[in-house]
Amino acid sequence: MNLNYIKYLPAISFLWLSATVLIGGINYPNYNHISQFISELGANGAPNNIIVNYLGLVITEVFLIIYFTILLRCYKLNNFSKIGIYLLLFYCYFLVVAAVFPIEYEFSTETYSISQKIHTVAGGLAYLMGIVGIIFISFGYDRMNYQKKLLPYGVALGLVSLLCFVLLNIENGLQGLFQRILEISVYLWLIIFSFNFRYKISA
Repeated sequence: MNLNYIKYLPAISFLWLSATVLIGGINYPNYNHISQFISELGANGAPNNIIVNYLGLVITEVFLIIYFTILLRCYKLNNFSKIGIYLLLFYCYFLVVAAVFPIEYEFSTETYSISQKIHTVAGGLAYLMGIVGIIFISFGYDRMNYQKKLLPYGVALGLVSLLCFVLLNIENGLQGLFQRILEISVYLWLIIFSFNFRYKISA
């Protein structure tokens, strides 16, 4: 069974997300990529919010869900790798939930709706699971593949992601920048992992 094509799915997901954010930002008046969250593009009342959420952010995660599902079903994985992949699957699922339950337009805290509360909790859990997940997979992969060491990448990019996660929860006017660095760090690890993946296919 030739599953070599799946290595491109994380890169396709990243390109889809990038296009969503760039096009969404162009159509959002005075949108600032440095100070504003990605989710503001899909906020209730924002321009093209349905397209951004369902054709953009949800589809972005679908590519990764397919990728991780194939890894779990078709490859022989050790326990650390399985835990990491399950965590990354939940990372994707929670981001889908965050897209389905958007925040309020202009990120209003005065009208903190149920949808916004769900979005905030789901998004926070997603990022934490993603950060821990890449470290687990890196550790598990290094235990089975001695020629391809991914743990240093996992730890380094995981720490960068964790730092950005903390900083994007602090009012500093740079939340959008830190969120983008976090997303890029996770995707960079996923792309490095996918192109170095050498597990055996299950019988």
